[in-house]
Amino acid sequence: NFGYSNKHKKPVTAVIGDYIGPTFILALSSLVLALLIGIPCGIISATKQYSKLDNVLTVISLVGISIPSFFFGLLLLKAFAVDIKIFPLFGFQDATLSNAPFWTRFWDSAWHLVLPTFVLGLGSAASFMRYTRSSMLEVIRQDYLRTARAKGVPEKVVIRKHALRNALIPIITVIGTQLGTCLGGA
Repeated sequence: NFGYSNKHKKPVTAVIGDYIGPTFILALSSLVLALLIGIPCGIISATKQYSKLDNVLTVISLVGISIPSFFFGLLLLKAFAVDIKIFPLFGFQDATLSNAPFWTRFWDSAWHLVLPTFVLGLGSAASFMRYTRSSMLEVIRQDYLRTARAKGVPEKVVIRKHALRNALIPIITVIGTQLGTCLGGA
C-alpha cells in the first residue's frame, strides 16, 4: 500500500501500473539501440586503435557521456518537435487514436518513442562503446589470438569469433546495470 495520489485521485499502485508499461518499453528500446550502436563502434575503435576513426569515435563517445540526457532531449525537442514538427512534443500516444485499429495505435506509439529512445540510447551507447573498446583492447593482446593468427585464421574471424566472445563477458554485466539505469532514468 503506497497510499493515495492527490494529483491523480487514485491509489499510487494504480498510477505506477499505468506508467510501468511505457517506461519498460522505452528502457528496453533505448537499451537495444545503445547495444546496436555502442558495441560495433567499440569493436571498430579497438581494432583500428590510434587511427583517425578511433579518435573521432572516442571524441563522439566522450561528448555523448558528457552531455546530460535531459539537456540533449530538450535540444532534440526544440529542433524536431517545435521547429521542424516531425515528431510529437509529448505523450506516448495520440489521444484521438484511442478507438483506432491496433496497428495504427502501435505505429503511433512507436513514432512517439523515437526521440526519447534516441536520447536515452545515445548516452548509453557512448558508455557501451567505451566499455567494449577497453575490453576488446585487453582481449586483442592475448596469446591465444596471436596463435589463431599464426595458424592462418582470417582477421575477421579472429575478431568476431575469438576476441568478441571473450570481450563481451564484462559487457553483459554492464547491460544488467544499464537496464536498471534506463528504467530509473526513463
